[in-house]
Amino acid sequence: MIGLPEMDPALLMERLGPVGIPLALCSVVALAIVLDKTVRAIAAKRIDIARLRGLAETARREGPSVLTAGIGRMPEPLRSGAAVLMDPLHDGKTQREDAASQWLDQQRASLNRGVGLLQLIAGLAPMLGLLGTVIGMTVAFRDIAGHDGPVHPALLADGLWQALLTTIVGMAIALPATVAAWLFQALTERRIALLASALTILSLSLERPAAAPRPRALAEAAE
Repeated sequence: MIGLPEMDPALLMERLGPVGIPLALCSVVALAIVLDKTVRAIAAKRIDIARLRGLAETARREGPSVLTAGIGRMPEPLRSGAAVLMDPLHDGKTQREDAASQWLDQQRASLNRGVGLLQLIAGLAPMLGLLGTVIGMTVAFRDIAGHDGPVHPALLADGLWQALLTTIVGMAIALPATVAAWLFQALTERRIALLASALTILSLSLERPAAAPRPRALAEAAE
């Protein structure tokens, strides 16, 4: 643990100086985003690829009506993705692929909501801390210059640790925010990959089987 002197929040804000409020806002917003994204990740329904393959095989044998009936039992957001594929406007393979790609882009944007702000906080907090350190050191040296009599090391050290406190707080905010943003992005890409696999399975089950080639003997007889 970092050996910082114990102080109440009001005294800490006073020691942080003019960057105290911006750093506090950064910490509150980052914590809110992390909690929201964590709750959403825990609540997300599992996508059962094996069960989906079984449903797709049944749909190939018995027709798309089986798939239509199975859509209602799919977890969100897979249910809405399957509905996009089943839309009559997306009858061809190319149309389904384009619609699936657009839908996946929308899902990625939705899942990444808040991550950009978390990354901004991770970059902004250390800069605010450094700014507070520069301001604090400037004030400390100004006070030392106006001090009458000999300058004791304790006087210099007291001003410097207060100035460096803002950098410590800024880094304490930035490091967890950076790790959390990376984790949430990794979870998003994993989720999108699963959804893409699921949509591919569903799309293949909707393709009409190619007509069987005519036997050569029948073709020659027809001629």
